Amino acid sequence: MVGFKKVPTKAVLLTFLISIFLILLLYVDFSTDESLPIEIIETSESFEDTASEVLSYQIHEVKDGENLSIIFEDFKVPLNTAYRIFRLDEKKLLSNIRPGDKMRFTYLGEEITSIEIGKDRIKSLLIDLDGGISIKEISKEIELIQSFKSGTIKTSFYQAALDADIPESIIMDFAYIFGWDVDFVFDIREGDSFFLIYETPFTEGEKIKNGDISFEKLICTPTMMIKLSKLGKVLGPKGLMPNPKLGSVTNDIKQAVTNAKSGQVEIRNDKDGNIGVSIGNKSFTDEKLI
Repeated sequence: MVGFKKVPTKAVLLTFLISIFLILLLYVDFSTDESLPIEIIETSESFEDTASEVLSYQIHEVKDGENLSIIFEDFKVPLNTAYRIFRLDEKKLLSNIRPGDKMRFTYLGEEITSIEIGKDRIKSLLIDLDGGISIKEISKEIELIQSFKSGTIKTSFYQAALDADIPESIIMDFAYIFGWDVDFVFDIREGDSFFLIYETPFTEGEKIKNGDISFEKLICTPTMMIKLSKLGKVLGPKGLMPNPKLGSVTNDIKQAVTNAKSGQVEIRNDKDGNIGVSIGNKSFTDEKLI
């Protein structure tokens, strides 16, 4: 005979109730489980139309048969602006436009702000259209750069000067100055040497032209004065003509050169007794003159 053990009723009931409770908890959790909202982050950038603020320019060289009215129209200068420019040109500066002149049109975006007309490497006309209209002449500042050159003649003075990197115009000036006393074909010998100082004008770092031979004092012998007299109209107004009273016309050239190099000062007075004396060159800065 097989016997069965009686199962505790309370334990079964408790287990059943716990199971029902857990099932209810799971049901409630699933029914209330809502997904978290998705956060959408949007970014935007404001791009301004910077193209309208770009600075640009155009270059035009005046050609034969052109006039400013045609050129202004080609480069989008408003008709009323062109009319006001011509009306304000009281000095008739714009009437001197010639073929070969270079014009620079400056724009800020689509709007023209200035027109510059170059007459040469130093002078130009500026038509300012920014905030109004004005026409003015512009002259660039010129800086004189002094160069010292020397050389020794092997075949000819001309070739030696070229080898010393001296511009041809300076070579010709040098030959012209000394051509009264020196025959550069027959008097020049191999081994002869020369020294030369000249000034070259520059503006904004650009050479304008070949310079001029520079000297502040000319010393010669009495016999040379006859030949130098032909240059009186050139040397006289510049105060460079040798003068026996000042010691620059003498047979003792060596002593005269020594005196000049040691700082000999020339003092001149007029008929009223006023004394005029040089204190420097026009190219000196204020610091050098004080």
